[in-house]
Amino acid sequence: MPVTLQHYPGLVLAARPGLVPARLSLSRPSVATRVTALGLVEEVPAHTLRHDHDLATGAYLGWCVEEPRTNHLRQSRDLTQAVWAKSGATVTKDAVGADGATGGACRISAGAAGATVTQGVTLAAGWQSFALDIRPLVVTGAVSLTTDGGTTWTDVTGRLTAGRFTRVSVSRSQADPVVGLRLSAAGDSVAVDYAQLETGAYPTSRIVTAAAAVTRQGDVLTVPDLAPFWNRAEGTLFMDFRSLGSDLPSTSPRQTLLAVGDTSAGTATVIEVQRQPDFSSRLGWGFGTQVGYAAGATSNGLMAAEAYRRMAVGWTTGHGDPTVAVDGATWRPALANGGLVNAIDAAGRTLAIGHQMRGGVQRHLSGHIRQVLHFPRRLPDAALRELTA
Repeated sequence: MPVTLQHYPGLVLAARPGLVPARLSLSRPSVATRVTALGLVEEVPAHTLRHDHDLATGAYLGWCVEEPRTNHLRQSRDLTQAVWAKSGATVTKDAVGADGATGGACRISAGAAGATVTQGVTLAAGWQSFALDIRPLVVTGAVSLTTDGGTTWTDVTGRLTAGRFTRVSVSRSQADPVVGLRLSAAGDSVAVDYAQLETGAYPTSRIVTAAAAVTRQGDVLTVPDLAPFWNRAEGTLFMDFRSLGSDLPSTSPRQTLLAVGDTSAGTATVIEVQRQPDFSSRLGWGFGTQVGYAAGATSNGLMAAEAYRRMAVGWTTGHGDPTVAVDGATWRPALANGGLVNAIDAAGRTLAIGHQMRGGVQRHLSGHIRQVLHFPRRLPDAALRELTA
């Protein structure tokens, strides 16, 4: 963040490895996974903030925040089990896993060209994402993934790195997927780990299964008490983040970046900023109540996924011209239904990070968060551009 700004935030939530801000509350009633600075997959207990790192480089990514997802595959780390069908392939569970554990991963060896290991799942039609951690052992031909039982194969060989695991994935809109891996050349072998099939247009973090599917609950990050820093009359919110997935289909749910308000119906005053893949990945925002909501959106393409974005929104109660900034560019449109008609007071209100509250916790952001700021004043447009540049 630039240091030349003459306004100072009243709320600072900065992602730092191993640290949890005192004002931040997290709820996630299930275990989850992250990647450590050593490049190893690690299970994290329920209700624990996930400090995530890049698998290949070890770079710190920030807080991992995700929607609820289910891994529909069984035996996600043991492909020797009968639920996985083998053709021309020998599978042994004797490879070092992506978590560093001896015997944590499976070795797939091709006894013949075109050897496959597959598993079918009964699911309703929709977007399905298949992901797998792969470490090449002996690779002279193509390594490919399928979600449709081999009708279509996606060559992922070029994405793999010698000596280390790489997570590769393929997504397709279909029903009843049959997912799997194929080794084109006889004698080739790979180590595989954390097989995952999710309903959604992109994969999320690893979910371990055994004899049945497993659901990871969503991360719910909040600042439950606004009283120490909230200004009813005006304000500015800032977020440094990235969202998962790329080229999301229009059927994907919106992803909420920041929300202020509560979960009550009708009379709750709310402020929301959302990534809107149903509008070509635009950034949308809204002010007002759940009845007579006023909203707007930027031009298409600004919220491209898997790249960090700096977003800020500044407002004044009663005005119909909030300013939204993304990566140093600002928009100040008049909202169709007017501005923020009722000031949000601090009593009973919550700042939600990465999910919507009105109508219940929903529309999760799936991605990483590096910083959240709140200023008790509406920053000038020039300051918003500087803050987000």
